[in-house]
Amino acid sequence: MEHSGEGERTGRELFGQIAVRRGFVSAEHVHEALKIQQDLTHDGKRPLIGIILMELGMLSTTEMIDVLQEVHRRTRRVALASLPPQGR
Repeated sequence: MEHSGEGERTGRELFGQIAVRRGFVSAEHVHEALKIQQDLTHDGKRPLIGIILMELGMLSTTEMIDVLQEVHRRTRRVALASLPPQGR
């Protein structure tokens, strides 16, 4: 799956990758949503892939929340791990 952006540079798993791994959507769905996202990006503003997948009927609200919770947990772990020991 080709992606560009923050997640790939930092080694974090991206929203679409998590959704595919969890079995909520296919890789093809993510590619389709990424194409739409690219087409709709303007003035540095880009619609969120989760919203696009939901609007296309490929992802339910519950599934999106599940993926977002995992993203949040992973991001928090990374942030905590980067703190100096006395800052934890």
